[in-house]
Amino acid sequence: MLMIINLDFIYPVGGIYISVNSTNPSLLFGGTWEQIQGRFLLGAGTPSQNTNTNHGTLTDAQLTWNFVAGQTLGEYYHQLNTSEMPSHSHMMASYWSNAGTTAGDVTLQSSAAQSNWWAAGCKSSGGDQVHNNIPPCLVVYMWKRIA
Repeated sequence: MLMIINLDFIYPVGGIYISVNSTNPSLLFGGTWEQIQGRFLLGAGTPSQNTNTNHGTLTDAQLTWNFVAGQTLGEYYHQLNTSEMPSHSHMMASYWSNAGTTAGDVTLQSSAAQSNWWAAGCKSSGGDQVHNNIPPCLVVYMWKRIA
């Protein structure tokens, strides 16, 4: 029995084909396909509420996002700037000493005009490197039908 597949019904132009097999779907179904490489798929639309607590709570600003079909977003690597760092504090030990005396990583300086004044600073930390933004995933071949 010969079965005729209606490509436009199963995979209309704009349809997505996903497989762990690298075969171009044009060889399987016909049509013209464009391979999607290095991208994750994200559902189009606007998040309207926080109903899925398994993935965290969205902020009010995130609830206004609008993901448009065909839009490309994101980055493979990202370098945090100061405003993106988690709120944190650094502990510092206080030492009283003579001017210019170093106690560990803290250098104390006194002012001749203000004998009770001193200043201390923390050493910088961190490597200033970019970090990977790719979540755990399964790598697949993806194709979008373009004709």
